Amino acid sequence: MTFPWLNPATLKACVSPVTWQWLTDPGPLTPKLNALSDETLLLQLQFSGWKEIPFSERLCLETSPHERCWIREIVFYGHEKPWEWARTIIPESSLTGRLKAIQTLEDTPLGSLLFHEKSVRSSLTFARLSPDMSFFESVKTFTHTPQHTWIRRSLFYVEKNPLLLYECFLAALLEAME
Repeated sequence: MTFPWLNPATLKACVSPVTWQWLTDPGPLTPKLNALSDETLLLQLQFSGWKEIPFSERLCLETSPHERCWIREIVFYGHEKPWEWARTIIPESSLTGRLKAIQTLEDTPLGSLLFHEKSVRSSLTFARLSPDMSFFESVKTFTHTPQHTWIRRSLFYVEKNPLLLYECFLAALLEAME
């Protein structure tokens, strides 16, 4: 299934200026969340391990149909409310160098692995959470209004190895940002 992924220009007509600034900021999100939460940000690991991924994600990562992928799913809480649900997908062939550490990150933010001189982030794309998305059920347990959840998707290359990152901006975060 193909989702209606938007570019930043198209997104601008769909969200408030504040939400647009947050969604399109190419820098690390964790420091911004931490500041918004008055330094009370909490990361909770939901899943870390091998999982099958849909064909659409394999296309983004350019992996073979048989390559295993390591999945890490987390939730950030700000002011004791779920703010962001995130999913990282790493093909087994990418689990080398700095990325090998993702298997043992536990409740440490991913940014320390992604934002350094040997990383490149592709252009950001955006979508509304949809029931057709493979992770819809996981995300909807953290928000009372899944239809208002915005997702940004990035393809990173760390030491030339790809990883796919989904960041879901939940209703409580969207409210706190405004």
